[in-house]
Amino acid sequence: MSVHADHSREILDRLGRVGVIAVPPTLAALGGLHAAWALGWRWPGGSDQALAERVLSRSERDRLGSGQLPPVPLTWSVAAALLAGAGIVRAAGTGTRSATLRGAAWTASVVLVGRGAVSVASNLSGGPDDTYQRLDLAIYSPLCLALGAGTAAAVARKAPMPLPNRRLALAGAATALLGGGLSVRTAAQAMAAGRLPL
Repeated sequence: MSVHADHSREILDRLGRVGVIAVPPTLAALGGLHAAWALGWRWPGGSDQALAERVLSRSERDRLGSGQLPPVPLTWSVAAALLAGAGIVRAAGTGTRSATLRGAAWTASVVLVGRGAVSVASNLSGGPDDTYQRLDLAIYSPLCLALGAGTAAAVARKAPMPLPNRRLALAGAATALLGGGLSVRTAAQAMAAGRLPL
């Protein structure tokens, strides 16, 4: 193998590590946000109408009716899909040999990249003229593109992430999800001692 190929493989492996570390907790956090919406939390916004204006496209709002949100069971389904996606990407990125899980992760990557790309094109074609379109262009679509690329990089890795790095990655995710109340090192030590069951 040439030096260039070795260097390219090393770069891809590093990107894959970033994907394994960043994508699953991000998908899990988004799943948690959807679960919170299903339970009645209305951030960002404060009301059904304000939330709808920030998270639903104009066509979705027109279809549902003014100030209406999607049915709660549908929101729970999205939450469950995001949480399942987090587990799938983590398993596929940490070295599973399951063709089914790897295929599911590749599918998630394609869906995320497709959603991001189509939304950018759609929002730019008519100009961002409402709150949702501006947020979609600034946050939602770039996040989907990054998660899709991170998922692809994680799944494309050939070598599994070593266990100490997995613990550190999980400790970092636990720290982020617990609001930073623990340092990454403290969370990693607690995991190693079995006091933080992740």
